[in-house]
This record gives sequence, C-alpha cells and structure tokens, in this order.
Amino acid sequence: MAQFVRDHHGSELRIADVAAAVHLTPSHAMTVFRRTVGVTLGQYVTMCRVAEAQRLLLTTSLRVTEIAEEAGFGSLSSFYEHVSSACGMTPREYRRQGR
Repeated sequence: MAQFVRDHHGSELRIADVAAAVHLTPSHAMTVFRRTVGVTLGQYVTMCRVAEAQRLLLTTSLRVTEIAEEAGFGSLSSFYEHVSSACGMTPREYRRQGR
C-alpha cells in the first residue's frame, strides 16, 4: 500500500484505489495500514506529497502553484497549510533557505 501511494501521490487518491491495489476492502486496508505503519493512510499520503513538494522546491525552478499541483495537492491553501506545518515555514521560505 505504501508503494502504491508513493507511486500515485501526485494524482487524486482514494482509499478504495489503494485498497483495490492490494485486494483488500477499504476498511480493512485502513486498519492494516495504520497498525503496520503507525499513521493513517491519509497522513501517509500527505507526508508523501509534502516530501515531493520539498524536493521540487529545492531542485526545480517551477512556480509554487505548479509544485502544489505536481505534488498532488488539491488546492493551494492545502499545499501551504501542509508544507508550512511540516517545515515550520512557507514554501517560498523553504526554497530560499535551501538554496
């Protein structure tokens, strides 16, 4: 499941898609994932998207709006909220500090 999320975090992901990839029901997949990984499936998706955003902020010259879309965030406000929370600074500040 974790590999499926890493491979598809840039697109819209539904629990049903992740569960189907490993031939489980959505509720059982969520239980197994949380028990095994220690975070919910939704938290893991967000972690993957934030990690991709961080990579793109540091290694590309894409605009912040393009990075938000490329990393799989559904909205710019969600992107700013999650990246700022994870990094302790805005995406632009993260980019500036990393260069």
